[in-house]
Amino acid sequence: MNENADFPDTVPQKVYLVPSTALDWFKRAVLEGGAKPSQALRGMMQEFACPVLDAGVVISLVKVTWPDADFHGSGLRSRIIDAAYPNSDAMQFSDQDFDDGIAQMLAEGGD
Repeated sequence: MNENADFPDTVPQKVYLVPSTALDWFKRAVLEGGAKPSQALRGMMQEFACPVLDAGVVISLVKVTWPDADFHGSGLRSRIIDAAYPNSDAMQFSDQDFDDGIAQMLAEGGD
């Protein structure tokens, strides 16, 4: 590779699947550890070395953690996909938006 290149040698690849241990890690962090969903998500991304996570993984995390919540009816699923969260511009959809969306979803009929 050219030593004078203006780009890094490696570019993080988008992660489309995470191991079940990552799903469990997120679930424990939120339900037992008291972390905000966005904090647990960012911690899981760091712990499992997946800095560029696909929105589909976030959707799976939410479904596994709160299986009885009305994820589709809350509109949160669409917002996550549309924004490509967690890799989105914070002006479009932020960690706070994610946390607020989870809280609203749960208030409307989840666990």
